[in-house]
Formats: sequence, structure tokens, C-alpha cells
Amino acid sequence: METENIFFESTAGGRLAGVFHFPPQTPKAVFITCHGFLSAKGSHAKVAQMLAEKGFAALRFDFYGCGESGGDFENVTVSRFVADLEGAMDYVKVRVKMDKLIVYGSSLGGMVALLGAAKRKDIRALVLRAPLSDFSGLWKGMAGNRMGEWERKGFLDMELFGIKFRLGYGFYRDAAHINVHEMAKKITAPAIIFHGDRDSVVPLEQSRRLAASLANSRLVVFEGAGHRFEEGEEKRMTEGIAGFLRSVP
Repeated sequence: METENIFFESTAGGRLAGVFHFPPQTPKAVFITCHGFLSAKGSHAKVAQMLAEKGFAALRFDFYGCGESGGDFENVTVSRFVADLEGAMDYVKVRVKMDKLIVYGSSLGGMVALLGAAKRKDIRALVLRAPLSDFSGLWKGMAGNRMGEWERKGFLDMELFGIKFRLGYGFYRDAAHINVHEMAKKITAPAIIFHGDRDSVVPLEQSRRLAASLANSRLVVFEGAGHRFEEGEEKRMTEGIAGFLRSVP
């Protein structure tokens, strides 16, 4: 399998870094992967490689302010991430000259994938792993009783999952106006959702509700799996993705 380090522009401006995985033959379709909050493109390296082994091309990239991409993480927003996904889609369509685009998103990246599919009709299918669709619990974990301080200062130093970071209030202001379930109702592309029943970060109930909002979706529950899938679980998921895509027109 060949890989290539690439750079492209977000539709919101700014240089983003990515890695393209190519199968030996002409790809069946192209996957674009969207990583989660406080993560980067490296988290999808194994999935991208597995997809390439099954005949798909895959582009994994860093959102604005993450990994090797430009920008300051303090200034990230969900809407900015959606613009980054659109930039990745535009790049792929020019580079590979293929309109069979599938978006894979995990955690917050799953929300970004959903919002992108609601906005752009050139996404053929959605693959979501433990997608975040409700911020209410996350705000409590991130800001606690410091919401007023966050708004007053314009930023807040936080810690989540053992990682310390600074986040601008613009992230909350942007996300507070996003109704994921209403946006999901606009999506006609087929979708499959993988979620572990022991996920302590994004509760399984979020995906149950999301599947009900998506007109053409299927929820696959992995018993005993947490928020981050182990290698064996990722392999099972990749097999499930291949089976799912055989039913996609």
C-alpha cells in the first residue's frame, strides 16, 4: 500500500496536513476520515490502512489547530472543522477525480461528518464511530461551574481525558446553536454507526437517538467496547464497513 503526505486548503482558509493511503488498484471509492476532539490524524492510521487493503483510498487529515495543520487550537470551532472537511472533499475530487466520497468520523469527528453530509450532497455514505451528537454532558466535564468565567475571559484553561488545553469561548458559542438531530433529518445518504456499549465518553444512548433521526441508517453495537476501539474491534468494524458498502448504490 502506498502512502503520501499532502497539504491542502480549508474552505475557511488555512493549510491542513494529511496522509493519503492508496490501494494497489484503482480505488472503489475514497474515504475521508475526521478525527475526534483533542486527537489528530494518527488516530485513524490503522483504519485507513485496513480500508486501503480492501481496495479503498483513504485520506486522514488534521483539523485546523490540530496535529501538523496550521492554526491555534484555542480558536477551533465545530463549524471551522466542517469547513476543513469541505476542503478535504474538494481536494480529493480534484486529486483523484472521483466523486465516490465516503466520510468516516469518530467522536466529535462523527458530528463533523454528519454536519458535512447535511450541507453537501456529494457524500455518498457515512460511517460513524461513537459519534458525539449531544454536547450537554461534555460542557460539564470541560467547564464545570466556570461557564461564566469562560464567557468573561474569552478563553479557559481546561483538562479533559488527562490532557491540558486552552479553548476559546467561540467553541461553545458556535456549538450551542447546532442541533445535530435536526441536521441529521436532512441527510439521505446511507449511514452506519458503530458504538461500544461500555463507552463512558459518548453514551450509547446518543447513537440510539441519532439512528432514529437518520432516515437511512443502521446501528451496530459492539459489546464490551469502550470509546476507543481496540485493534481487533477496528478490524471487525472494517469488515462491517465493507459489508455495508456493498449495499450502497
